[in-house]
Amino acid sequence: KKKEKKKKKKKVFFFLMIRRPPRSTLFPYTTLFRSKYKISRIGFMDDTFVYDITWIRSFLKRYKEAINLPFGCTVYPSFLNKEVIKLLGEAGCVLVNMGIQDLNEKLRRRVLNRRDTNIDIKRAIRLLKESNIFTYTTVIFGLPYQREKEMIETINFLNQWRPDVPDSNWLRYYPKTLIIDFALENNLLGTKDIKKINNSREFRPYGLGGHTFNKKTLQFRNLLFLTSVLPRKIIK
Repeated sequence: KKKEKKKKKKKVFFFLMIRRPPRSTLFPYTTLFRSKYKISRIGFMDDTFVYDITWIRSFLKRYKEAINLPFGCTVYPSFLNKEVIKLLGEAGCVLVNMGIQDLNEKLRRRVLNRRDTNIDIKRAIRLLKESNIFTYTTVIFGLPYQREKEMIETINFLNQWRPDVPDSNWLRYYPKTLIIDFALENNLLGTKDIKKINNSREFRPYGLGGHTFNKKTLQFRNLLFLTSVLPRKIIK
């Protein structure tokens, strides 16, 4: 009898996000800190900051009334549209940090579980430029199965679209995340490596090499930085 092949169990992902109401304790505390420490800018380090359009409308209105300071925030390309960017600009947003990671959509989905498209990325950069909001983008060099061809395509894309600062980092594996499972299933990390990561026994900042640093990706990183200072025709 032929041995029956074991069917791989499909992973099901649930996305649950709990938002505090805009009338939170943030505003009175920020007002206190502003008077005490002379705060001139605020940064919102939340990748899903603009995810909920109803929430962001209410929050930014309240922020403008209560705080009214220039601010920066982190965003996903797929969450940005004309209304969101207009709301950000009117509330005082002066800088946006947006992760692109790689131009290969299949790679982004498979390795990073990111569903945004290249059309989303192009639209977001264009709208931010039109609104004069300083745009800081990041990519990751050293992703699993990322080829040199794809890194070059990413650099060429950013050379064409020219965000204000195109930055890059290396991949860092965070404890007990889905990408750890991916790395184990694809023999990219051993059990000993994963145990160290999950127990936080390593210090590998993503900006200083992470888990995937090598000389080739360093060259690509340097080339990417040059796209912000050299003419387009030189970076090819």
